[in-house]
Amino acid sequence: MAFIMTQVSDDVMMLLECETTGAFSKSDLEIKPNPMMAFLNGVDAMAKIARSVGDGVVGPMLEAGCDMDVTFGIKIDGAGAVLISQDHNLCQFKVNLKFTRTT
Repeated sequence: MAFIMTQVSDDVMMLLECETTGAFSKSDLEIKPNPMMAFLNGVDAMAKIARSVGDGVVGPMLEAGCDMDVTFGIKIDGAGAVLISQDHNLCQFKVNLKFTRTT
């Protein structure tokens, strides 16, 4: 595991635990992680995934007359790449989307 420190706002520093993926950890490439970019990419990925899931499930959920909870996890690797975690409990960011019918 690698750790990268990033300043997420003027007064907030965050230490992100990062996995080193096989291709990067075994190569001689000079890849320097950009902690702030990794964090922003993670936040952007969460928003895009949430929007995509919402667009895909709201219509069918309303037609079926049900509510829905969706949980996924986001990981950031040692090079700053954003990954959707296979296990939402083993990630840096856990996102829970709750869709509730309003009618």
